[in-house]
Amino acid sequence: MSSFLLEIVFAFLSAFPGIVVVSKLFRWRIMDARSVILGILLWDFLFASLSIVVGCTSSFLNYFFYVFTGASVVISVWWLVKKLAQKRDLKSFRFALSVPELPLVSLIVVLLVFVALVMAFHPMFVEDDALWFYFPYAKGLVSSGGFWPSAFFAFSAELTKMPLMSTYYAWGLSVFGTESFRLIPFTFIMLVLFVVYKISQELIPNRREISYVAPAVFLTLPVILVSVSLYAFYVDLPLMAFTAASVFCSITALKYNEAKWYFFAGVSVVLSILSKEDFIAFVISLCIISLQFSKKYRVLGFLSAAVPF
Repeated sequence: MSSFLLEIVFAFLSAFPGIVVVSKLFRWRIMDARSVILGILLWDFLFASLSIVVGCTSSFLNYFFYVFTGASVVISVWWLVKKLAQKRDLKSFRFALSVPELPLVSLIVVLLVFVALVMAFHPMFVEDDALWFYFPYAKGLVSSGGFWPSAFFAFSAELTKMPLMSTYYAWGLSVFGTESFRLIPFTFIMLVLFVVYKISQELIPNRREISYVAPAVFLTLPVILVSVSLYAFYVDLPLMAFTAASVFCSITALKYNEAKWYFFAGVSVVLSILSKEDFIAFVISLCIISLQFSKKYRVLGFLSAAVPF
């Protein structure tokens, strides 16, 4: 049980501080779907980019993990203390749900609990790629303190593969201990869930119940259930999450023409590439498709492609 609680704490610290920052920056409610989507993207982007900078220029990556953990704890505790001191702000947690929506929300909560339990307790030995590649890579990062050649399992911790998930696993191993990262993929399920909710809300604004049906259907898809039970520690879940987020942010940027959406469209594309190299094909397609739009819209495609470099 203590291990499970540690997994919850680690997953919480890997996403919630970003949600707090975004909600304060754009003056949105903490439970606004936009706060959750952009908050997860922001904190993942900060962690990934800073980890690569520190890991490529020094051997102090483990120290960076502790500093980033401390920053996450400070932001989370500050928000909690502030909310407790200002009880009137607790109204931001109120959900205006109609009677037909309550069963759908309850179903989503039950499905999320089920997914979290499967991720937390399913046997790791069924995930071959994670055991033979991602976990040794993470241990190589911890043992060498950076993206340098490592003697662990004769494995190299150089930047020869996309590093996002292995760096997350290294963070967990360095600060929280073995298997503490089991619920990190759950944050990507949450990201996709809120993206599906917002897209459904944009497509059918007059039918709120549809916005809850879509996430519930998503969580019951066979491909999702198989992924969380057999491939939770692979790179497919983050690739799916950041691809969905990039599509959502791109569409929203084209609709509202606001700088923040263009920025986060680029951020989600960067995170997709750092998750799995196959996403580069999507970036090329995005650039080609963007040619049919006006000059200001083409900027999105080319900016997204150029940001990682």
